[in-house]
Amino acid sequence: MLTKRDIDWLKSELIPALSDRVKKDLSDRLDWISSMLDKQSGNLAAIQTELTFISAPIDGIDTDKSQIKKRIERMEKKLTLPPLAD
Repeated sequence: MLTKRDIDWLKSELIPALSDRVKKDLSDRLDWISSMLDKQSGNLAAIQTELTFISAPIDGIDTDKSQIKKRIERMEKKLTLPPLAD
């Protein structure tokens, strides 16, 4: 059975130390999560920029995939290159 002295010690020593440790652990984990989210956000922004660039029309060139594929096949034939792997 806990005595008054034991309970006082728990209140003054153990509970604050435990609370501080939990706060530190949570803070460290939340910092890590925040860092990962920032990194992924940057990756998504880069991908979005790249997709915007890829999908944008280029002066007089039709960016339709079938047209691009035909053009590549024509160049491969003219330059006697092996076909690109799908």
